[in-house]
Amino acid sequence: MTETKPTVDVIPVMSKITENKFMGSNYMDWSKTIRLYLRSIDKENHLVDDPPKDETKSVWLKEDAKLFLQIKNSMHSEDLTTKQIIGKGSESGGLYVLESQVPKSISCSTVLSPFDVHC
Repeated sequence: MTETKPTVDVIPVMSKITENKFMGSNYMDWSKTIRLYLRSIDKENHLVDDPPKDETKSVWLKEDAKLFLQIKNSMHSEDLTTKQIIGKGSESGGLYVLESQVPKSISCSTVLSPFDVHC
């Protein structure tokens, strides 16, 4: 008679991108850290590129989902939905660049342009 051993499923834990979570006012430092991290693992293209149309699409989409979750986990959950404007910016090379910060007294707007930055 053979003995059956219990099995355990191992779920890999995603590495943290940064200890300093995004909280609106630290956007510039946080975004620089995110971009540097993505560059260090040769995944910076995921910020601006669409998925490939060839046989590598499935792998690319899995990597993109993993990166999305890592980035989302580097943000405070309340900052995902506050819709406060922290600055104005523009698009440059597929990235949104924050050009000026809005004073803290201005916290919300009902009409937003595509280039308003939210926290």
